[in-house]
Amino acid sequence: MKKIIFSLLLVCSSLAVYGQVKIGDNPNTIDNSSLLELESPDRVLVLTRVNDAQMNAIAPLAGGMVYNTDQNCIFQYTGVVWESLCAMTAETVTTIVDNGDGTFTYTDENGGETTISFQETTTTLVDNGDGSFSYTSEDNTVTTFNASSTLVDNGDGTFTHTNAAGDVVTFSSLSSTIVDNGDGTITITDDFGNSVVVNTNDVLTSLVDNGDGTITYTDEDGVDTIIDLATIIDNFETVTSLVFDGTTGDITYNDEDGNPTTFNVAAAVATFETLTTIIENTDGTFTYTDEDGNPTVIDISNLETLTTLVFDFDTSEIIYTDEDGVETAFNVENAVTTFETLTTIVENTDGTFTYTDEDGNPT
Repeated sequence: MKKIIFSLLLVCSSLAVYGQVKIGDNPNTIDNSSLLELESPDRVLVLTRVNDAQMNAIAPLAGGMVYNTDQNCIFQYTGVVWESLCAMTAETVTTIVDNGDGTFTYTDENGGETTISFQETTTTLVDNGDGSFSYTSEDNTVTTFNASSTLVDNGDGTFTHTNAAGDVVTFSSLSSTIVDNGDGTITITDDFGNSVVVNTNDVLTSLVDNGDGTITYTDEDGVDTIIDLATIIDNFETVTSLVFDGTTGDITYNDEDGNPTTFNVAAAVATFETLTTIIENTDGTFTYTDEDGNPTVIDISNLETLTTLVFDFDTSEIIYTDEDGVETAFNVENAVTTFETLTTIVENTDGTFTYTDEDGNPT
């Protein structure tokens, strides 16, 4: 008992003289900024241990600390309330992993996984060879429409659709969707979220070759009409031809009466040609120089669609190659044979041409 009292007196006298207390190992070594310093390799400072009720009954100075035995955590008094240091330092862990296939997996704090796709979506437009086209969207939805309407690639990632009534709609294919509404209409939504409805009811007809010199036409109401081609040819046939001479550069048109009209392509080019140039640079751009010598640099490096359209003189085919390298061939001679109209074009002596349509109207 005397030793304990003596030790306390010694500590108090040290505190009064120096204002610093070192407890544990190396009692004579203390940092100049320390008021109280503890040092031991096998003993620790134990804070006041209280339960919830006991802690909430204490209102110490701000910064006071206790160990809450109900919460198994150290609490600090803010001057108003007790706050758990465990809740203040709890860290949430999330991860995001590259799956190597264009997708990423995000794992949240609760272990829930979400897969995010950054893969490029591909759309295709295929000529079915029967007067119709099939459009396949990014989600593999296939929409087929009749070619009595037209769909034109504008070369800038957009297409222009013109129906049989002449209504024109331009839409983007960058991330667009085409939905068949099941009632003869389709809804086209571009990458900006703009939607248009295109009515195709006026083109729900069919024309079938019966293989015996007749064709069957089925109208929108399902009514069939058989057309005898032999009779039509006997009564109304007119024979015309259009011939290109690759040696002379002449196009010769022979009308129904056998009268030839020759049009020289080289002469037309020489007469109407504008002196312009377009040069491919080495950085993915082209330089276009107009008739006045003004250059314009065209940057096509960011255009998404890489398509080509080539005419094959040997086969008389126009070959369209889409972004995936898929080729679609359209035979011009077959089209002329199928859809030929009775028109004439005559070269006049004053550098002009006279075009006469199917109704005999000259232009």
